[in-house]
Amino acid sequence: MWDIDDSVLINNMVNDQALTPAKRVIRKRGKVQTIAESNKPRLATGDSIRGQLHLDTFYGAIKLSMKDENGNILRNSNGEIITEEKLKYVLRVPFQYKSKADGVGFKTVEEIEKQIVDKALFQQIRIQVESAGGLKEAFENGIFMLDKKGNQVNKIRHLRCWASVSEPLKIKQQTYLSKHDHKNHYWAANGENIICAYYKKDKIDKKGNVKKVRELEIINLFDAAKLKSFGLITKRGELEVYKKKDGEIITDEDGRKERPYVFLKAGLKVVFYENSLTDLKLQSEESMEEFSNRISNRMYKIVKFAGGQVTFQHHLDSRDEKQHMEEYSEDKYFKTDSNGKELTYGKRGKNGFTEKISDYINYNEGKPWHKLLYTKDWLDFAIEGKDFIVNIDGTIAWIN
Repeated sequence: MWDIDDSVLINNMVNDQALTPAKRVIRKRGKVQTIAESNKPRLATGDSIRGQLHLDTFYGAIKLSMKDENGNILRNSNGEIITEEKLKYVLRVPFQYKSKADGVGFKTVEEIEKQIVDKALFQQIRIQVESAGGLKEAFENGIFMLDKKGNQVNKIRHLRCWASVSEPLKIKQQTYLSKHDHKNHYWAANGENIICAYYKKDKIDKKGNVKKVRELEIINLFDAAKLKSFGLITKRGELEVYKKKDGEIITDEDGRKERPYVFLKAGLKVVFYENSLTDLKLQSEESMEEFSNRISNRMYKIVKFAGGQVTFQHHLDSRDEKQHMEEYSEDKYFKTDSNGKELTYGKRGKNGFTEKISDYINYNEGKPWHKLLYTKDWLDFAIEGKDFIVNIDGTIAWIN
């Protein structure tokens, strides 16, 4: 039996203020200043970005030395150490005993060995821990740097450990500069990915086949601040962004700069289709209840952008991550792949499913996927504000 909860369309109003200029009434000694020959107040307009540009923790960047098969460091003809090109990021961690599960420090020697960068220093730590009879006792006695004769030199107060951060932002320059450029800056994790430029240009080849040309450009708040400083954000908070390749703006056959098809933002609603947008519209043999139910099952709101992927959550699903993980437990089987192998949910409860939108009928007990995790080639959807609007009463109206 059809139920209203199966087809209601949630009309959440997204109020994104990240790029909106602030306005304040100008006052002098508490008195509102007005425009000459008018009673309208004078307004001061700000030009700052609203939100967190980056997280608070600063990281260091290093390049690992390359070694031969015997573990010896490789050098070039000038005697300089040869390093890997890829940067690794490290963090200074207080070297202390971790008495609580959520505390700072280390609980076991194995934990130190796994995280520490300097393996030679770890051997010195291990010797002192074994001598003291345990890690906790060693911390009580004090753990020191040792010289070549094994004498205590300086007490170890911090350790340089590997950091699990991907693509951090280059924040500011160090006070004392190095000849190595990657050591001259503070690095921090990205604060907020506020917007995603979605480029879409489907082409038809000579055989009449449709070739999807899709690109995603995720813009974080730190990048948005740079765009604003370069005058690439209008007074209405709109971005002047164009598609680029190798740093150069791409133009079409007519010499026009290629603008994004649409800007995607968190909270924006989309409705996924199989073949074309016309598939979503009311069919002649379909009742309004059936139509509303079908649209509701395919309607999702954008949650976040990261690593070239977009996360969507079903518009009726208000559960938190813990509840999702309980329903989609990691070791529970949900489908068999083309090779006959049974697949478990794994991290899909937390991250979302990368499955066809309609496959929920077969693999999710007829319930819409709670979350979707899609790359650019999976983004076949109608977009709120461009293709449709959701009215105040929850009904949908098509623009295109």
